[in-house]
Amino acid sequence: MKKILVMAALFCACSMSAATMNVANGDDDVVSALRFKSLVGQTPGILNLDPATAPWVGQDAVLISSLCASASTNLAQSQRNTMAGLAGVGTVPTDRINNPAAWYRIPQAQPQGLQWFDAVTTSTNFHSYMGSSSLTNVATGGEWGNRIVVHAAGTSPVSAYWCRITTTITNIPAAFFPVGTNTAGVEIAFNSNFVGVNFGTNGVCESAYDPAQGKWVAGGDDAVYDAGQSPSVVQYHWWVRFGATAVITISNPSEYSSIRSQFALMDQTFKAELIRTGVVDPVASQTVFAAKSRLWIVDNTDPLIRIGVDGGQVHALYDLLSATNLVNAPWELLQGQTFYTGRTFDVTNSTPEKYFRLRMRVQ
Repeated sequence: MKKILVMAALFCACSMSAATMNVANGDDDVVSALRFKSLVGQTPGILNLDPATAPWVGQDAVLISSLCASASTNLAQSQRNTMAGLAGVGTVPTDRINNPAAWYRIPQAQPQGLQWFDAVTTSTNFHSYMGSSSLTNVATGGEWGNRIVVHAAGTSPVSAYWCRITTTITNIPAAFFPVGTNTAGVEIAFNSNFVGVNFGTNGVCESAYDPAQGKWVAGGDDAVYDAGQSPSVVQYHWWVRFGATAVITISNPSEYSSIRSQFALMDQTFKAELIRTGVVDPVASQTVFAAKSRLWIVDNTDPLIRIGVDGGQVHALYDLLSATNLVNAPWELLQGQTFYTGRTFDVTNSTPEKYFRLRMRVQ
């Protein structure tokens, strides 16, 4: 009986990128920085909070997304969708392939996960989206890349919270900053995308986000603060913010390769932690891992072996290698089998034993 084994492995050389990334914490003044955002949003219809889609309402939370770039014409709609999603609206669009305004939370389950382009935005020199400068989708043709956004929520007072961001991606420096103040240390007032909610005397959140108005609407004996009130003055139980933005800015398509190469070398990660003063451990934490390709045998009917590949890094080439044993036989590149994931192909085999593995190629 023939023995067929599928293995997935990524290995390659890595070069440093010329791309840049800035760090700051402000309200909405510098689009190429790491900071908590504050922009208005709206979409149609009012829906009540759904604990199944937003279990963090009333709790400490940190969530990691990849959204359209700050220069996108879809920015306002993206913010509307995100704020609605953070409030538990269950009809928020999440298909970013066909909708740049979608609220796309980076998956934590493999084979999906962190993509090499999730934080890559482009200068005004060329358009790009999801790691490609060859844009054929009408919906994404005018985009300027992507950015990672870290959403945060917590209980009163917001002044007790800090955000820590760490990643293995060398283009993005570690950051540790207060959630409720800007770079100058000035308190940020509540606004449409930094909302404080007072749950009233019954302690129950009876408010909801109204996408038609692009804001939270107070219900029951609640009070909602989103119009310039000072968090240090008003009484609230819970706050939620659009998030901190991590951006790697590139000026030409050739800089794609140096970022992709890091994902070829090792499994990259991006981690966000919410820290509360006086609490030893983070009160909320989330880590996303690089999406890994998956290789499997679809059919093994002599003399053909049909192999399928999915997951992994989008717009990144992979090599398929094979060996006849795992002791002395070298791994050999199968001729013509350099490809993007999401396909199947046939391999002719005449040996009693065959092993396969994937290698992400630096482009």
